[in-house]
Amino acid sequence: MITDLKNIAGVGPKLLKQFRDQGIWNTYDLVSYLPKKYDNFSVVDVDSLKHEEVSTVIGTIYAPLFTVKKKVVWTTTSILVQDKLIKLNIFGRDYLTKVFKKDDVVLVKGKYNIFKNEMNVIHITKNQDIPEIKPIYQIPNIYDKTVHNIIKTVVENESVELYETLPKSFVDKYHLMGRKEAYITAHFPKDENSLKNAQYRFKVEEAFFHLLKYHLNMPPKPKRDPLNYDIEWVRKQISLLPYQLTLDQQEATNDCFKDFKSVDATYRLIQGDVGTGKTFVTFIAALGCISAGYQVAFLAPTEILARQHYENFNQYFSHVSNALLTSSLKDKDATINKLKQS
Repeated sequence: MITDLKNIAGVGPKLLKQFRDQGIWNTYDLVSYLPKKYDNFSVVDVDSLKHEEVSTVIGTIYAPLFTVKKKVVWTTTSILVQDKLIKLNIFGRDYLTKVFKKDDVVLVKGKYNIFKNEMNVIHITKNQDIPEIKPIYQIPNIYDKTVHNIIKTVVENESVELYETLPKSFVDKYHLMGRKEAYITAHFPKDENSLKNAQYRFKVEEAFFHLLKYHLNMPPKPKRDPLNYDIEWVRKQISLLPYQLTLDQQEATNDCFKDFKSVDATYRLIQGDVGTGKTFVTFIAALGCISAGYQVAFLAPTEILARQHYENFNQYFSHVSNALLTSSLKDKDATINKLKQS
């Protein structure tokens, strides 16, 4: 179910136009408009304050606010948080001297300096009912609180239907948060952990449909006959190596030979750190193609690397006909003819 925003309580003509200017026409558009960022107002214990970290505390104003007007407008006071006095520095807001007075209980968010035992205030208010994690929507000319309240009305009145878009098996396999729960959590986060789970769900969903679109737009795979390789001959060549293949090398080699059995022409990327044996996996894959009666071109981006691969191959498989062909080779025709005849 999708409802036009003009039918939602609290949305007047002016607010409706402001929403529509941002492309938000109905309840689905509104609920799927995720916050741009979040302000974390989770209150911490005074002993948990860390140097140069933004934190939120609740305390009682211990001294009257005092303002100094020089190059900058600087207001100072101190608050008693549990049994500890913390100095507050407030810049550019001298009007606060008329808002707060001694003994007011305030919620303060700011960056704490452990050495000076002071906090540079980002936000200070008497209102302690602020959600611990406050969504910031940044919709022009509309207060975040207004957006938040309207979304709350929409959710409570069930004025929008949020369908699951990912396969249930996929959601279960990767332990993802449900789509409806993710949207509700994004607008009304209970804690940082649940918010992270919701955000992770949206990232996975975006990646899923990006890859789905990519695969749907891929041209059909060209067909070919499976490679009739001689596995016993290949195993004999592997036995010539002076060491046992690692488990990762064995798995990568097996994957290559599974590709050979397929009727689809495939590309395979072998990824690994330097020195993990990727080259020898490709050597073995090349030997599989050779055993099936094919020739293999082993390409390298530089002549030095090409020569290195050529020497490594011949160190163990010199009995297999091969040749090095580079741009600096003088008699290329002779090498090409040799390759044609082999």
